[in-house]
Amino acid sequence: MEIWYWLEGFWDDYGPPIMFGAVVVGVLVLMLYAVHQDAVEWKEFAAEHSCKVVGRVSGSTGTGFGTTVGANGQIGFGPTIVSVPGKTGYQCDDGVTYWR
Repeated sequence: MEIWYWLEGFWDDYGPPIMFGAVVVGVLVLMLYAVHQDAVEWKEFAAEHSCKVVGRVSGSTGTGFGTTVGANGQIGFGPTIVSVPGKTGYQCDDGVTYWR
């Protein structure tokens, strides 16, 4: 009987943060799976369509000025970092150039 009382107190104190953490971990796992699945599908497509590298664009990083939300919930403006990843162009036998 005491264990249930302890568990109830534990859940009252730590239940919401544990559930939030479980949701965050679950979303991250799903995102990683989606990225992996996309890479697998691209490799299969590229092999089927004889895709060859035809160009590369290097990534870049810069700074900008944009909207922010402060700790008190107010909206303001502040500096931001903008990052654009590099891309590789593939010409495939279907006549389309894919950039990834």
